[in-house]
Amino acid sequence: MKQNSLKELEEIEKKILKEGEKICKDFSIDSKLLMFLKNGKKLRSKLLILSGNIKNKKKRIDICTLIELLHVASLVHDDIIDENSLRRGAPTINSLINEKYAVSVGYAFFSHIFMELLTKDEQILLSFFETMKEMCIGEILEIKSTFNRSRNIKNYIKVISLKTGSLFALSCSINEKNNNENLKSFGKNFGIAFQILDDISDITEDENKLGKETFKDLRSGVYTLPVIYYLSNRDEVNKLFSEESINKSKIKAIKYLLIAKKNTKNKKLLDELEILEKNINDVSLNNNIHFSQKTSE
Repeated sequence: MKQNSLKELEEIEKKILKEGEKICKDFSIDSKLLMFLKNGKKLRSKLLILSGNIKNKKKRIDICTLIELLHVASLVHDDIIDENSLRRGAPTINSLINEKYAVSVGYAFFSHIFMELLTKDEQILLSFFETMKEMCIGEILEIKSTFNRSRNIKNYIKVISLKTGSLFALSCSINEKNNNENLKSFGKNFGIAFQILDDISDITEDENKLGKETFKDLRSGVYTLPVIYYLSNRDEVNKLFSEESINKSKIKAIKYLLIAKKNTKNKKLLDELEILEKNINDVSLNNNIHFSQKTSE
């Protein structure tokens, strides 16, 4: 990534923290609770910058900030639903205070986002609202499928396409006039592959590396792709997971990256795709030295 883009990400980081402080002041929130604002990858902002859709730098930084704040707000509520105690290496708000307080913090972020969006172009406003709708539908569908041992791949892909893919699609395609449909498809499929990798990593990686609790989805009854593959293979009754279920999940993720690749010739976006593809190929059950301990609990 070019130096200018890296500098822009630093500016976005500063603006995120500034907006976080403003939200805390406006809604009487203890700013110490928002320590996880500093630790995000800002991948969605990175993709927006690389897409080249928003030409004006100030507008681009403003929209990136709103996308990151929307992501944070969704994570705050996700942590409540999933009863997470760790996020980005820091304690979650629901674990530090309580669930009611965390719900209110999430609402404060959404309120701030809504107010800021009212100052933007109509197309941008509508794009954000449509994305929020899709994210909510995805969350509802996921909750409805919890502890369902018959959950199938089609349901899983639909959920992550809405919950995760929609915000990546927004990041890659948002424009002041008409959103780029090819880049929207790129972002959606990139996001699906990203989420599959995240779900694989929940099983294969160590908690310290991830910065969040592992095996949380499984304990919460959210059966992700590796679990779905495992449940469909009754020959593996003596193992919670195997390299086979992980490898099948990796193949599925790569499939969506190939779909994404067909939707753009933007070399910068394709470079990011290759990085994600490498990360998918590198993941393995052997990465988690605590795996046997976790599976015996």
